[in-house]
Amino acid sequence: MQNVIVQPETVLMWAQVFGIAGVALVVDFLARDNDRLRHINSELKKGIQQPEAGAVPINVDPLTGLHNRVVLSELLEDGAKVTGVAAVVDVDNFKEINDNFGHMAGDEVLMGVGGLIRGSIREQDFACRWGGDEFVIFFKNECQDAAQKRMARIEHRLAEFHLRQYGKTKVSVSWGIAEALEGSLKHAVEDADNKMYQMKRRRKTISSALVRSRLRVVNA
Repeated sequence: MQNVIVQPETVLMWAQVFGIAGVALVVDFLARDNDRLRHINSELKKGIQQPEAGAVPINVDPLTGLHNRVVLSELLEDGAKVTGVAAVVDVDNFKEINDNFGHMAGDEVLMGVGGLIRGSIREQDFACRWGGDEFVIFFKNECQDAAQKRMARIEHRLAEFHLRQYGKTKVSVSWGIAEALEGSLKHAVEDADNKMYQMKRRRKTISSALVRSRLRVVNA
């Protein structure tokens, strides 16, 4: 069957014949078409999967319940001026925990540290799992002395950590803090990170010295 071609003259003639009635028909057609589009959009929205109850938000680390690295990266790159104290926390000898007790035990330690951090900060503070066994806390509008006391309490409470299958297990963290007075959060975190590694190196030096001292006593 051949396609019928409607000439412009024919369209003009029908428009003149129907006049206003033709315009009304067009308007009615467009209105019905808009209703159809709205219905389609409504059905499409119904088809979008909503987050299930209890699902972990995309900005939360599922293991520890803290903010994840994506949130922290956005804050660090934002460049906004902040006042408070940044703390960087790293679990000591975490590889040994995984090697000696298994990765499930390592996850249990990370969940315990995350829960302890969540319970040690205020609503206005910020805490994040930076990656692996490293965490970042920002104590908003807090002074350095107060933040240091908080970190000492976190470390003290970790000394009583219990693994479900192994009982009381020695877990310690190294940490560093840096104050920001209307300064960059990124610079404060970098400074705190350096101080954390300084503490870790000091502890390793002390630990190695104690081991050598014990060996000398044994061999004496």
